Amino acid sequence: MDAKPIVKFRTKDGHYHADAAVVWCFDDRFYKLLKKFGKKQGFGHIDLVKVAGGAKALAVHAEGASPEVLVVACPDPRFYEAIHEFLHRKLGLAPGQYLFLGEFGGVLPLVDSPGSPDPFRYVRARMSFSFSHFHRMRRFVGFNHPECARYRARHRESGASFLKGHTELHGRQVMDLVNAPAIAARIAGRPLASETYQMVYANEEHTRVRFRRIR
Repeated sequence: MDAKPIVKFRTKDGHYHADAAVVWCFDDRFYKLLKKFGKKQGFGHIDLVKVAGGAKALAVHAEGASPEVLVVACPDPRFYEAIHEFLHRKLGLAPGQYLFLGEFGGVLPLVDSPGSPDPFRYVRARMSFSFSHFHRMRRFVGFNHPECARYRARHRESGASFLKGHTELHGRQVMDLVNAPAIAARIAGRPLASETYQMVYANEEHTRVRFRRIR
């Protein structure tokens, strides 16, 4: 069966020169503004870095802020707003009090070593740097969410052994949330106050989620 293209698009092969690296927020309302900005500045090619809050993530260092909590969660946009609302309303954390590391698979990179060299090693390196740089950081909060593409991919790669005796991915996710705090403490090199949460859908339409505390 011949596949029909959804969108036809041509681009040149080979390397290109980026005129600028732009740190930009996820917020899609300002997408057209980014195009206008690039055109006004005369940028032919932009390497775009999307992160919550845009340049505010860099300003944390510039202002000398010292977050006390490391948050690790998947950057899946379906759950992004719910996670930050939970951090603010339920855990009482204000911007600047926590450092958010968006990693595909949530806490999976902490507990999974799918091969050598370890493709998740950089995640642990980022965590190690965060704990060594921010000396007041003595709390870890981890999240996993349903229908995680990274967990599904690892399941396809490794088969039933990836489930570690569980019958479904949800069981493996919960197990990882149980084990993640101890691993985070080893990376930090100091005791941590830790808590982890499994997100589950709260309605049949999958438009709302609730947070179940695991540890």
